[in-house]
Amino acid sequence: MKKNILVLTPIYPATDSIVGITPVVHYFANEWVKLGYNVRVVNSQAVYPSVFYKLPEAIYRYAEKVFGFAVKRNVPRTNAEFKYERVNVKRICIKKILPTFDFKDRDIRKHYEEIYSYLNEVDFEPDYIVGHWDSPTLLLTPFFRKRFPNSTISVVLHGDMAYISKNNGKNRYFDGLKDLNVLGFRSKAIMERFEQLFPHFDAKKFICYSGVPDEFINKITSIEIDKVFSEDTWNFLFVGMLVNRKYPEKVLDALIATEKQYPFHYTVVGEGAVGEKIKKLAIDNNVTDKVSLLGRIPRGEVMDQMVKAQCFVMISKETFGLVYIEAMLSGCLVIASRNQGIDGVIIDGYNGYLCEVGDESELREIILKIRSTPLEKLEQISKNAIETAKQYSDSIVAKEYLNSVGAL
Repeated sequence: MKKNILVLTPIYPATDSIVGITPVVHYFANEWVKLGYNVRVVNSQAVYPSVFYKLPEAIYRYAEKVFGFAVKRNVPRTNAEFKYERVNVKRICIKKILPTFDFKDRDIRKHYEEIYSYLNEVDFEPDYIVGHWDSPTLLLTPFFRKRFPNSTISVVLHGDMAYISKNNGKNRYFDGLKDLNVLGFRSKAIMERFEQLFPHFDAKKFICYSGVPDEFINKITSIEIDKVFSEDTWNFLFVGMLVNRKYPEKVLDALIATEKQYPFHYTVVGEGAVGEKIKKLAIDNNVTDKVSLLGRIPRGEVMDQMVKAQCFVMISKETFGLVYIEAMLSGCLVIASRNQGIDGVIIDGYNGYLCEVGDESELREIILKIRSTPLEKLEQISKNAIETAKQYSDSIVAKEYLNSVGAL
């Protein structure tokens, strides 16, 4: 008999959604369907007062720059049921005042009742309830625990502990933790922060790493990646949202500072308000011919850029950052953030390098160190990166996830 998995998440791609919605939860759900599980996804889509969607574009751009996330006026705001690839998805909207505000109790209760009505409608009783992000998922867990006492319930935390740690843990979110069988974390760093805050929380814990598509691994490993580290001019690559918390302009600052010793080309993939800052920085320092802003490009083309690049750099605040794994798979020398999501996967000096978040001075020193490292050492680090990344395929991490919650 197939086991039923209910996925609860505020973020999920859709057939009618805007471009750029992170598909991280979908990758897991899609793999579980392939493995023969019955999977239903409920996407808790926050909807704000209508005036929010009529603000001038400049305000959205400012919010994106300051808060570090994309604020879009054209997100879907109606309930919908659809199939995304192999996965059955139900989008159920829930009212919220503003992005950084909390949900009201009455709206959470109403939302739960709508979810339960949907489950009855499709005759779906979950054996496993897996949630992602703390808000609003942890506010729903008490309702699901009461309704489905024999189900295994888990939630994966993706970022900081702002909601859970309010009032030293005396809040609705922490109360929701008490109804879990398993608590997951998107990185080792997040788990360690949680354990420092709440050393006596004794539920089973695991780290929920993401993977790259198996076909990408097969494609990359079927070709001979010829990373030429002896080139005078190296191609440095950044892929991500161009927002403050990603620090893409700091990479250019560091490259400009090392240019006299080591020529560079800086390729930037992504969109966001900080793109204008990068353009201005390039103009002011007469390096416009050494900077390529490609905007948003298809995932396959991103992988092509990674294969061409010698070094991938992103010293941002990240919960995990799947793009790091993709860059490692492509043989790039990866410079990532210390004490962030990828720390623990990347081991400094073995399969990549670690730098303090947004620290342009340390990044400059790392670039100088890498460029002066013997070629055979660089080639070995590149090979180590590829071998590490192969262990993070979608199929492997999806099975590890199931095993962590007791469904395998």
